[in-house]
Amino acid sequence: MTVTEEMKKARRKAMSLLEHMDRTEKGLSERLRQAGFSKEAAEDAMEYVRSYGYIDDDRYAFHYISCRIHSKSRQKIMEELYRKGVDRSVAECAWERAKEIEEPDEQEILRKTVEKYC
Repeated sequence: MTVTEEMKKARRKAMSLLEHMDRTEKGLSERLRQAGFSKEAAEDAMEYVRSYGYIDDDRYAFHYISCRIHSKSRQKIMEELYRKGVDRSVAECAWERAKEIEEPDEQEILRKTVEKYC
């Protein structure tokens, strides 16, 4: 397959978007489509960044969980990851890995949440 000019632009856009913040595959794909790239160009850009390891939903989910494990409930974190397009099995696996490193205190998180709204 020859790389068209649109595909090159989509690759550059994908790299630029990832330069500013980590994203899920769904999130990056949506941003490329919102930027006006064709489905084919967006898919090519996704494959391009994936081939270099620049996008990885497993890594994204693990970091997302690690940053929120002490401030949000497991249910809330998982719900947010699902909305971002992370597959349920990927999110579950990432949760288990993060939990092995640092066990969340679910009761403390719940107490803080209740206090915040009372």
